[in-house]
Amino acid sequence: MEEAVIIDTIKKMKESGLDDETIVSTLEDVGISHERALELLHKALGAAPAEQESKAEEQTKASESEIVEAIKKAKEEVEKKTEGTPIAEKIAETTAEKIKEHIEDSKLSQELQHTMTQAAIVQQSTMLEDMQKHVVETKEHAAKLPKLVEERLAEIETSLESMRKELQEIKANVSATKTIMQKVLEVCRKILVRLP
Repeated sequence: MEEAVIIDTIKKMKESGLDDETIVSTLEDVGISHERALELLHKALGAAPAEQESKAEEQTKASESEIVEAIKKAKEEVEKKTEGTPIAEKIAETTAEKIKEHIEDSKLSQELQHTMTQAAIVQQSTMLEDMQKHVVETKEHAAKLPKLVEERLAEIETSLESMRKELQEIKANVSATKTIMQKVLEVCRKILVRLP
């Protein structure tokens, strides 16, 4: 009778998603030898271990609430069937504790992932804000650039205009000087021609 209860408990543990090592470890924790635990596990798995493994994989994907519910049901059924058998209670309690530890580890891992994700999001947000500021500054600088170019071109045109005026004055002076020099030369030639 006790072996049947243990095998039934092992089946429930397998259905809740526990792996073989955890089941064997739980059986050892309640005082069953390693060899006997393996024997009971093989009996519980029966002739189709592949089916049991696929069920275990499906159960592993179940949510935490489904696992907790399965543990409660298994514990209630074990208690109904095994009134007065302390070994079944020990197995159920040990299994429940191990599953709780597994759930707590899973929650801790999820919280850590959530924290890391939040930190990455904050870092990305900061980088995006910096890039956005840089883009705005670049746009402002680009908007000012045509004005600066226009101002510089206006300065250059003003400078060129003043140079043209100076050049025209210089040309006028050179032309006036040339005309004066030609007249002086002509007067000098006339004077020289009149001289005996």
